Amino acid sequence: MKIRKVIIWFTGIPGSGKTALSKKLYNFLKIKNKKIKLLDGDIFRKKIKNFKYDIKNRKKVGQMKMSMANKYYDKGYIVIVSGVAHKKKWRKDQRKTANPRNYEEIYLKSSISKCMKRKQQIKNYHKLFKSNYEEYSNFDLKINTEEKIKNSFAKIKIYLLSKYNGK
Repeated sequence: MKIRKVIIWFTGIPGSGKTALSKKLYNFLKIKNKKIKLLDGDIFRKKIKNFKYDIKNRKKVGQMKMSMANKYYDKGYIVIVSGVAHKKKWRKDQRKTANPRNYEEIYLKSSISKCMKRKQQIKNYHKLFKSNYEEYSNFDLKINTEEKIKNSFAKIKIYLLSKYNGK
């Protein structure tokens, strides 16, 4: 699937499928799109060596990801970003700093119990769920990720193709 440049931000609580779906989308799109970049939250934190999850550092990391996404976008890239971004205000600010016609927020919705099961192998992961994800309705696409990943991914492909078909 060839699409024109866009910033696609995957958001949702830890374990909701952000990394899995963003990587799947990246691998699918890179076949036909030469300029594509994936900014995954966990990998990004490793690169900048910031493993603090307090409010100040979460906000800082999110702003850094958005800044980098905008730089790649300005160079003609499709940019896929995954990150919790648990505060409504942060997501509103991200939308403002991006080109609003070419910014898509995909909210991955899943129950805490399902996400905890997915992440149970990680020691003390439950502490990350204390972030109190603030839901709101200003997303572009909402996906119930309690379904099979292939169903979630199919919905994302259909949505993006309908908006960003890259002739």
